[in-house]
Amino acid sequence: MNQQHPAFPALAENIINELTNTSISLSSPLLKTKVLAYRIENQELLAWTNHELTGYPLLDQVPDYRRTTGDIYADYVKGNLLATDQFVDLKGDPELYEMHMCQGIPTLETYTSSHVGETFEGEQRQVIVDYLCSQNRNLQISRIYKKTPANIVLDILSTVRNRLLDFMLEMERTYGMVSDIKALKAFSPAITHIVHNNIINFGDGGIINTGAKAKIEAGISVEKSG
Repeated sequence: MNQQHPAFPALAENIINELTNTSISLSSPLLKTKVLAYRIENQELLAWTNHELTGYPLLDQVPDYRRTTGDIYADYVKGNLLATDQFVDLKGDPELYEMHMCQGIPTLETYTSSHVGETFEGEQRQVIVDYLCSQNRNLQISRIYKKTPANIVLDILSTVRNRLLDFMLEMERTYGMVSDIKALKAFSPAITHIVHNNIINFGDGGIINTGAKAKIEAGISVEKSG
């Protein structure tokens, strides 16, 4: 016996209703949109929903609304001083301050802290540490990281909700008379255009290049905050 799929107008209305009810987890309409993307075989929409649900594994996949900047902090020992969570006045390449919120929506919805952080890793960390130590004798850095107020999390959740709502409203307006979901496959190029216009929105927010050999152009100092 063939499984009967819900008609597109009913599915679209269900997703729209959930998106306009902010008490409902954003994961629910995203999962329903993933089902829609799979059944109409739209790879762009499917990739976006998967990334929003499970996270972005590569920095060059992170969309503009998930990027921000933060201040740099460090835990270090200098002589007899043990300092933690100390502001680092590092005047260098703006890329050093870029932060990428790669977590999936289910994780972001559980954030309760006042700040979110991102630790420097690999060669980029080594470049910064080497430069700091060359300017500050007897400095031993155990951790160096960026952090920014957690308001960015609320902004991401709001942006995803609004972009998905814009997409679904446009889909409903354009294809609301199409009952069979699979029949929408015939309109794949036009639907991809709607995805790009309302969700992905490449524009100026393209790929981030956080090169390992970040250039530090000016002097720095390490000082205690507060």
